[in-house]
Parts: sequence; structure tokens; C-alpha cells
Amino acid sequence: IYGAWQSHERGNLYLAPDRILYNWRSFMAYTQIIELAAIAIYRLPRMLRITYTLPDDPQPQVIGFSMQYAEAWGQTLAIRSGMPLAIIEGRKKKT
Repeated sequence: IYGAWQSHERGNLYLAPDRILYNWRSFMAYTQIIELAAIAIYRLPRMLRITYTLPDDPQPQVIGFSMQYAEAWGQTLAIRSGMPLAIIEGRKKKT
């Protein structure tokens, strides 16, 4: 996994029948999802990574949620969105 992940805020993630809600304010329709991944790196928390598109911008966007049961959340999202879930496990490289 390349890039730097930063925690911007804490909040709650909800799965509605047709969309994901974050803190009841932000939402993403399941039809916007183009890729799902549950990621576990040695001794680090699991992360659910969602790649999606915005209605007015074709450039893919990526958001990650550090959470327990990321794989279970990902499987549910895969069913609802119709996109496959990638399971990524590995060890962090030594620098």
C-alpha cells in the first residue's frame, strides 16, 4: 500500500438501503462505488478502503475507514453495491 493515510476525524458509518451515511451528513450511493478492499497490515488496525466517483467528477476518489470487522463491512457493501471485495493482507515494509 502506497501513500499516507491520515485520520481526519472520528465518526459513525451507517449502511442505508441505497447508500452509505457518515455521521448522518455525508453520503455515497452504492452506485458510486467502483472498488472495495479490506486491508490488514501486520499489527495495524484493519481498514475498509472504498474507491468511488462523484457525480460531477469522473476522477476516482478514495476514502478509508479504520474499523473493527472491516472485512464483514466490506462483504455487506459488496453485496449491496455489486462490486467485488478485495482482501489485502501483508506486512509493513521496513524502511
